[in-house]
Amino acid sequence: MLVVGGPIGDPIASAEIFDPAMDTWIPTSAVASPHIDGADATLLPFGKVLVAGGGSGAWPKAVDSVDLYDPATANWTASGVMAAARTFFTATLMPSGAVLYAGGADAGNGVFSSAEIYAALTCN
Repeated sequence: MLVVGGPIGDPIASAEIFDPAMDTWIPTSAVASPHIDGADATLLPFGKVLVAGGGSGAWPKAVDSVDLYDPATANWTASGVMAAARTFFTATLMPSGAVLYAGGADAGNGVFSSAEIYAALTCN
């Protein structure tokens, strides 16, 4: 299990992985961008994890950052930005390996009726 970021009002650029065999949490390197509530993590076909959007700082502040976690190196890299800053949206891995982001809210709690596709295959 990968846990990223912190609570509302306390964005932190950290993440930890739970190792059930050892019953312990293992820290990763610093996350490229702080994320809090409303971010979405997607396991990609090549084993990396894409974390996008969510909030940052005092609520409500949606972010557009996309970060890629590589479990082989335990490192994070900035991987671009979303077309719109979103929080509390859905992320769906498509058969092509791209990720569909849909709905969610913006910084003013307005609701999105739009969607965007992030070409995750370029992240490996």
